[in-house]
Formats: sequence, C-alpha cells, structure tokens
Amino acid sequence: MKKIIDYFKGFKDKKEHRKRKDNYNLIEVALIIMITAFISLGAGIFVTYYSIAPNNNQPNEVNFNKNLKPINDIYELILNKYYQDVDQEKLVKAAIEGMLLSLDDPNSMFFDVEEKQSFDERMNGEYHGIGIELIEVGNKITVINVFRETPAFRAGLKPLDVIVKVDSQDATEMGSSNLATYIKHQSGPKVNLEIERDGKLLSFIVTKEDITLDSVIKELFIKDQKKIGYLGISLFAGNTYQQFKEALLDLENQAMDSLIIDVRDNSGGYLDAVEKMLSLFFPKDKVLYQTKENQITTKHYDKTVDKRTYKIVVLINNQSASASEILAAAFKESYVGDVIGVKSYGKGTVQETRNINGGAMIKFTTQEWLTPDGNSIEQVGIEPTIIIDLDDAYWLEPTYDNDNQLQKALEILSN
Repeated sequence: MKKIIDYFKGFKDKKEHRKRKDNYNLIEVALIIMITAFISLGAGIFVTYYSIAPNNNQPNEVNFNKNLKPINDIYELILNKYYQDVDQEKLVKAAIEGMLLSLDDPNSMFFDVEEKQSFDERMNGEYHGIGIELIEVGNKITVINVFRETPAFRAGLKPLDVIVKVDSQDATEMGSSNLATYIKHQSGPKVNLEIERDGKLLSFIVTKEDITLDSVIKELFIKDQKKIGYLGISLFAGNTYQQFKEALLDLENQAMDSLIIDVRDNSGGYLDAVEKMLSLFFPKDKVLYQTKENQITTKHYDKTVDKRTYKIVVLINNQSASASEILAAAFKESYVGDVIGVKSYGKGTVQETRNINGGAMIKFTTQEWLTPDGNSIEQVGIEPTIIIDLDDAYWLEPTYDNDNQLQKALEILSN
C-alpha cells in the first residue's frame, strides 16, 4: 500500500510526471474518480482539444515533391535494399512519430489504432468492458479504481486487488497494456480473473457490458446550517457537460447556498465541454477565455442567458491541467471566486486531432489559450488565492474528513 501511495505522491514533480507518463497504463479507460486522489495519466493526458474531421486537401504539388521527395526516396530504398523484410506500417508510423517528435511538444503525438480506440473511449465516456482501472508497479498489475454499478463492482472486485491471471493466462507476463487489449477485444463475453487480496487468491467471473462512465461526482454538505454543493469533475469528456448540468440543477433543487467545483487531478478534455459549463454561471457577453493562433488573439464570450451569483470555490492541484485551468482561471478572474489548493500544471495550449489512414490518429498543437484577462499560463499554471497542500493523512485514508483542501472550502463557504 505504501509503495502505491509513494508512487502517486511522486507525481508532484512535473518532469518526473512526464517521464512516467508512458509507464502508467490504465486498463480499458483512463478516467479517475476525483475524490480517490488517484491520477489519470493515460494516452492523451493534458489535452484541451478540438476533434477535427480528416483533411482531404492535398498539399501543393510543388511543395510536396520538393519537401517530401527525400523521405519517399529513403522509404523506397529501405523497402528495396534492406537485407531483411520490412514492416511498412511500422516504417510509416516511425516517420510520422519522428515528425511530431521534432516539434519538441509533449502534447503532439501519434496514436496507433488501439491507442486511438482507448483515447476515443476515454473522451466519449462510454466503452465496452468490466469497469476497472489499474496500474503496473514493478511486476504487479494492481486495481486502483472500480467504477460503481459496473460488472466489476457487482462481482466484488476492489481497489488494491492484484491481478494474477486472466482466463488462466499469467497476467504479469502480459503487462497492463496487453491485458487491457485482451479484456476488451480478445476475451469472450465473460472474463475469468484470479486476483490476490490480503495474501489470498480469489477467483471472479465478470461479464462484460456497455458502460457509461460518470465523470462528475455530486455531494451536498451541511456545515453551520449552510447547504454547500460539491461537484467533482474527473475529465471533460463528451458526456461531462450533461452530467454536470443535471447534477448542478439537482443541487439547486435541494436549495444549496454555495458550490465547490473540484478539478484536482483533472487533466483536461474537450474545450467545448468546459465552455458550456462556464456558460451556466457567467452573464452574457462575459469573456470566458481567449485563444491565440498565428499572433491573432480571439476572445470567447458567454453567449447564453444562464448565470449564477452564489459563492463558488474551485479546488485545484498540480495535476489540474488544460481545460481544468481554463475553468479555474475563469472563476478566479471573472467570477471573483476563491481557488484553493496548489499551483496547477501549466498547460496552456490547445490541440486538434486528425484521423489518418488505417484508423490511426495524430494530435498536434494549434493554439495557445489565455485567461479572461489575457494571461498565458503555459508552464506557469494558475496560482490559487488560498495555497494549501493536501495532508499526508488523506493519502493514507482518502475521506472527505481527511481532505483538508475540501474542508477549507467548506469553512469559507459556511461563513
């Protein structure tokens, strides 16, 4: 247990966080329920992006021949002269990855077919599977989250279960990425899991089904006779806005006096999702954020008649990134609400995605986003109005009572 806690706490260093990104493979999906304090680091992390249809326009023929002829020549040379058989698909993938790598931009990357499928599942908020996430620490594949009301939850799987075998195959030899692929695509309608829990081996038969992932947690706290709503957002996925709006209206129907919005460990997501969520709170024509592309800055205004005036506190940490930072900055600068926690990640760019032949995809940076006041947060982050580190007690026992950042928000809103 301590090893896993130390592993997560180690992500406080950004460089180490980026280095470990590729080693953190989530099974089936890459979503984390916010209040568990586990961090979502799967493919496509720290993304605020637009999803763009494939571009069928061909480049100018002259430029195409001039710039890409050496690449084509080398490609043909390798195919015709290399002394062993060559995987053409692998060769093309390496060329694309090389171009993206040359940009020196950690947010521009290539996704193969399986990676794209996992990315799409994550961002759509729906997938076919059993409803667990896991992390590979050393040679142990450990469950870190079991989504409620899913097959895994009903079967009795729990966080910290170590998967030993899947359908009689050694899970430790498969690794978490291959295990995820096997469960999603290669196993039958049911999967047999052997897990280790508290030194005992247990067996589970879990039936796969279509799962809608909740990216919003709702709570209502009562403190000093004040009703304080809480909405934790784990990701800005395709279905997050609708979940958020429904939860917000339910809290308002319960006569809440104020609201806490928790985007700790939220790595980002769809830009239009956070924009629609902000539009629920700000008056019409208020600047929500700005974008900068080719030295041209565009202000994005609230276009709706919806607005709220009650007090709002936003919780952030050093893994709140991208769309989470857009939300925090808007409330800090335009709503004049408190932001509690520690400085956010500092991811101030916007990405687009393009599908390419064969079902793969690239994601690349096209814009910089700015706060409502025009401030850049790239590699800077959002500074909280109230700086509080999360107590170690929370890592040992993640409860609301041990969450001192949440408790500070409740204290402020109850006065």
